[in-house]
Amino acid sequence: MTPQELKSSILQLAIQGKLVEQRPEEGTAEELLVKNRKKPAPIDNSYDIPERWCWALLPDVADILYGFPFNSEKFNEAQIGMPIIRIRDIISGQSKTFSDEECDERYRIKRGDMLVGMDGNFQVAFWNSEDAWLNQRVCKITADSFLLNQNYLFFYLPIILEEINGSVSYSTVKHLSAKLLNSMRIPLPPLAEQKRIVAKIEELLPLIERYEKAWSRLEDFNKRFPGDMQKSILQMAIQGKLVEQRPEEGNGEELYRQIQAEKQALIKTGKIKKEKPLPEITEDQIPFEIPESWKWVRLATVTDTLSGFAFKSEDFKTEGKYRLLRGINLGVNDIRWKEIVYVDTVSDRVHDYRLASGDVLLGLDRPWISDGTRVAIFDEEEKETFLVQRVLRIKGLGGLTSPFIALLLQSSLLKDPLGGETTGISVPHISPNQVGNIAIPLPPLAEQKRIVARLEELLPLCEKLK
Repeated sequence: MTPQELKSSILQLAIQGKLVEQRPEEGTAEELLVKNRKKPAPIDNSYDIPERWCWALLPDVADILYGFPFNSEKFNEAQIGMPIIRIRDIISGQSKTFSDEECDERYRIKRGDMLVGMDGNFQVAFWNSEDAWLNQRVCKITADSFLLNQNYLFFYLPIILEEINGSVSYSTVKHLSAKLLNSMRIPLPPLAEQKRIVAKIEELLPLIERYEKAWSRLEDFNKRFPGDMQKSILQMAIQGKLVEQRPEEGNGEELYRQIQAEKQALIKTGKIKKEKPLPEITEDQIPFEIPESWKWVRLATVTDTLSGFAFKSEDFKTEGKYRLLRGINLGVNDIRWKEIVYVDTVSDRVHDYRLASGDVLLGLDRPWISDGTRVAIFDEEEKETFLVQRVLRIKGLGGLTSPFIALLLQSSLLKDPLGGETTGISVPHISPNQVGNIAIPLPPLAEQKRIVARLEELLPLCEKLK
């Protein structure tokens, strides 16, 4: 049960005479009305009330004052005159609208007066600020203290107004008419019982507030839990805590040497370019401990990276021979083929930018969104697709697998070392060099595959919790 449902349930019990006991010595509501020269209203069959209660028309037990039609052209925010209470001010209890228009003193609202909005959601609240004028479409309702407890009325009105709110006809804004208020019936207990009902509700409200806080914390936890669990699993994966290490699978140092040998061969044949040497990883650049069989390396030393080609936007077409992949097409672990653009021709120098299955793609503009990092693996080749600038293609070397690279980029490893060091003003960017310089843990190839397989089992379970 939500906090609001609990509160509504308690108030419903109160107005049905089920919250406190009835005491014969307190008399009956009908006797109270007759004593004050009032008559009970016709029975409302919407729910039963105790025998010692009766129904009363609101105008018989309370005074209703409707707001004055102030001239809105004379409104000001320079605090000239008196504040004007408009519907939007009821809940906040204060107004920034003023008027120096003359008005009868009976429209003066004082702190503690009960107000009801007659448009929208029919809000009910006690005014909690300096004296102010009562504007039209707001009314003040004051209980007759000989017949009706003001706080009892305050607790009852939202219940009946909510019912009216769901039934009153409207076009764009719902309106509460004087006719409806004048015909409203109230379940009236003896006055002493009214006070006991109010006391009981006021005793329970702090408990409801405590329940609401606990409920909110639980709701927040439930909302964050799947994402937090996912982050925790990814963190365990990159720290070597998700699967066991097996000595027969070798170690990260051996894999690193294999990668370097492959890289030198590719450089020698001209398939990839030689890069400037990167600095050694220092102790303060290592974010956490990893298994002894793993090795810390710079991402650029074990991959081949390429930033997209600067195609001319005037050449873009909605249909064509060659599809282009832009940053807008990258989601979190997926490629979203929306707002696709094509070109009809590509020059020889652009052929290096053709995507192949297994390429890891990272968005360099706004790389981090609420769901994670814009990282995806390209896995289709039926349509020739070329990479556009501000997207980085990353190929693993020597057996460094694409899923493991994507895992590393989705983890905190990419975000933490960069901190707030992004370029650009309106759109935050990261550069290919920043990505290449991050330190990553390198496990043996077989362990990489086992980590990825384990994640493929666990992460869908997190998604089901969302």
